[in-house]
Amino acid sequence: MNSGKLVLLLLFGILFVAQSVLLFKNKKFLIGTFLTAVQGICALLAVNLIGTVIDVRIPLNFWSLGFFSLFGITGVIMMLFINVLFLAH
Repeated sequence: MNSGKLVLLLLFGILFVAQSVLLFKNKKFLIGTFLTAVQGICALLAVNLIGTVIDVRIPLNFWSLGFFSLFGITGVIMMLFINVLFLAH
């Protein structure tokens, strides 16, 4: 595994722990988790709708829905960054 992928995995892990801690500190954990999931999926759909014009798309599958449900809008931004950084030709 190269160092770039290792850094991204470490970043994802840190963000997951930070988001989990913030949601647990909040008294409304379930509603916060639900709203994060809804925001992430809506952001994914918006990116794919707008992405058809500018040729940027994120594949819609079980893993991406789970990832964006977990990380919300932050996850969508991170995935766009990864697509531009590693998959752009």
